[in-house]
Amino acid sequence: MLGCLLFGLVWALAEERRLLTPTQRLWLTAGFLGGFTTFSSFGYETIEMVRQGQATRAGVHVLVQNTLGPLAVLLGYHLGERP
Repeated sequence: MLGCLLFGLVWALAEERRLLTPTQRLWLTAGFLGGFTTFSSFGYETIEMVRQGQATRAGVHVLVQNTLGPLAVLLGYHLGERP
């Protein structure tokens, strides 16, 4: 919720009040807040699996998210750059 609240605040400061440049807005929303909310959810889900006695599942979760995710981004990039 905090990430969503801050996202809305940054958006308003950039769009309505013009207090942030487009670069600052992008860095704060997609960069900082995107990582803040996504990574905190990832961490929470992983720890909950461990707490519930699902250590193997948690390990697979970490491996898949940190290996296949970046590989999928790389694949998407390469698909997008070809004419």
